[in-house]
Amino acid sequence: GGAGGAIVSGDAEAAAVVLNKVNTNKTKISGACDCEDTDDITLKVKNRNWAKVKNYVEVEAKTGYNDADGGDAEGGAGNGGGVSNSDDDNQGGNGGDAGNGGEGGAIASGNTVSVADITNRVNTNITRIRR
Repeated sequence: GGAGGAIVSGDAEAAAVVLNKVNTNKTKISGACDCEDTDDITLKVKNRNWAKVKNYVEVEAKTGYNDADGGDAEGGAGNGGGVSNSDDDNQGGNGGDAGNGGEGGAIASGNTVSVADITNRVNTNITRIRR
């Protein structure tokens, strides 16, 4: 059989970016409160947040499942020949060996890079008070 060929694969990159912003409260308090001349002010701001965040991320880069096998041996073993017109129980000879299979080829595989970037911003409270 013939020799295997050459396989050259390029680079493979895979990336996943996950950004979860969950439960963001922005509270603005402004307006006339007749409180410019005093620092004795009591304000109560209450925020309640609850969240459950799960991230399932799988990132995989592959350059391929490469095979460069050589070819199979062609043809079978040779025929040992036959015996005709003989009454002496003669037999034919053994057949020859089959041919050799081809040599495997060369594989040059590229580089792989896998990147996962996960950011979770959960239960953020921003309170702004203006006089």
